[in-house]
Amino acid sequence: MKKRLILTKQFTSPTFLYEELSRYTLHLEINDTYFYCWATENKEHNPLWLECYLLPTESKDDSILEGIKEVYKDHGLLNSIKWNRVSVRFNNQFFTQIPASLFQKEYSTYYIQLAKGNLLSNEQEVKYDSILTGKVITVYTHETAIYNWLMEQYPFVVVSSEHQSSVLCEKTRQKTDSLTEANVYLYKDHFFVLIHQNEQLLFCNRFLYQTTEDIAFFLLYALNELAIVPTETTTTLWGEVDTKSPIVTLLSDYLPEIILKDTRSDYSNLLH
Repeated sequence: MKKRLILTKQFTSPTFLYEELSRYTLHLEINDTYFYCWATENKEHNPLWLECYLLPTESKDDSILEGIKEVYKDHGLLNSIKWNRVSVRFNNQFFTQIPASLFQKEYSTYYIQLAKGNLLSNEQEVKYDSILTGKVITVYTHETAIYNWLMEQYPFVVVSSEHQSSVLCEKTRQKTDSLTEANVYLYKDHFFVLIHQNEQLLFCNRFLYQTTEDIAFFLLYALNELAIVPTETTTTLWGEVDTKSPIVTLLSDYLPEIILKDTRSDYSNLLH
């Protein structure tokens, strides 16, 4: 039996105006499991409308694009071409970050092939983001068919793309105020770790996980490799977490200062 498309989160602000979509930016985030879509006004981060779907993909061979098409089917808002702009985020494992002073555009494909450990297929496209006031370049890849199909849905709208790691780097740059801080962004089967010291980004990576022990191992390993003392680090966990969550209980044995950003109570935390 084919797996069904499941709407897992839904929210609409009373201030959201369906008849005035030209005021809003439509955001789309794509990963292997979920498809997020939400709307913001101007440069505000708080969503005024949001939906999250568990894609009907049962294996790696199932098409993410076919799942997205299922979301779009008969969806009035997503199919509208009245949005001010559309921003697409790709949340995948295939990215690397390079100091801007060393980056050469013509070598973008080689950078990402080195990060992936294999050659790119004809179905993949390489792009890059300039982040942290132009000091760092995020090079990433995504399925060409997905982006092209989304472009076709919005023929009269400006459509841009970026990697989720770039978004998180910019977010933490704006909020870091402690000497050493680790930000951990938790998803269903993967998480991002960003580590700052003295307002400088030292580390950014995305890890797959199956257990809470996996999360603790990768985070503590990263801190150890950077010669950072865990007890002198402020750690912020973003996700469906509270004081009774297993990951919080486990990390509390190693990290005395943990800040929780529960995405269930604040959707702006969910979208980073």
